[in-house]
Amino acid sequence: MLSEKVAIVTGGTSGIGLALTKRLLDEGAFVGVCGLSAEGVARATALDPSGDSLISMQADVRSREDCQRFVERVVLDFGRLDIVIHSAGVGHLGAFADTDEQTYDRLFDTNVKGLYHIAQVSLPHLTRAGGGHIVAIAGILGIKPLANGSIYAASKYAVVGMCQSLSHELRRQNIRVSVVCPSGVDSPFWEGIPGKPRADMLLQPEDVADAIIQLLQMPAHVTPNLLVMQHLNHQIWP
Repeated sequence: MLSEKVAIVTGGTSGIGLALTKRLLDEGAFVGVCGLSAEGVARATALDPSGDSLISMQADVRSREDCQRFVERVVLDFGRLDIVIHSAGVGHLGAFADTDEQTYDRLFDTNVKGLYHIAQVSLPHLTRAGGGHIVAIAGILGIKPLANGSIYAASKYAVVGMCQSLSHELRRQNIRVSVVCPSGVDSPFWEGIPGKPRADMLLQPEDVADAIIQLLQMPAHVTPNLLVMQHLNHQIWP
C-alpha cells in the first residue's frame, strides 16, 4: 500500500526516525530524510547506498530555508510528496525554576516550529498530489504532564494541539493528520537527560516505526488522529 509513495522523515537519521526510514524502504516507498549531523546522514545513507529510493541530507528543522531546500530536493528527485513525518525532536527534564531561556527556545524551535516549518512548506505538494498524510511524534508528555517536564511537555502539548487543528483544517483537501504519543523509547533522545528508565520499561524505536506504518496503511477514509502507545511495564494513564 506504501509502494512508490514518497515520504519525508525529519530526524530520520537516528532513533525512531531511522527505524521508520528502514520500514518505509522495506514497504517500497521513496524516502527523503534529514538530520543535523553528517554522521547521522551517513548512517541513513547506508540503508540505500545506491540512492535510488533514498535521499539523506543535512537540514535543521528550525530553519525555514533548510526545510524548503529539503522538501524541494525530495520532490525534484521523486516527483511528488505523499507523506510527511516530523520525528525530529529534542527533550529536557529538569526543575522549572532551573530551566533557562536557551533551553526553552531549543525545545520550542525544534519540536513546535520545526513541525510548523515542515508541514507548511510541504502542504502545496501534498495538495498537488491530491492528498496525503502528516504524522508528528509528540510522546506521552504531549498528553500527560509530569514534574520536571514542564517546558518539554508544553512543547509537546503544542504539537498535539497543532495536529488536532490541522486535522480539521486539511480534511477537505484529503490530507490526514495523526499524532503519535509513545512512552519512553530506547533511543538517543536520552543522551544528556537524567532519569532514563530501565531498559525493560522502554519501547524500541522499531515498535513506534511499526505502529506508524500501520497508521499510514489505514484506508483513506480513516483518520487515526491520536495514538498512545506504552510499554506494558511503564504506563502513565492520561
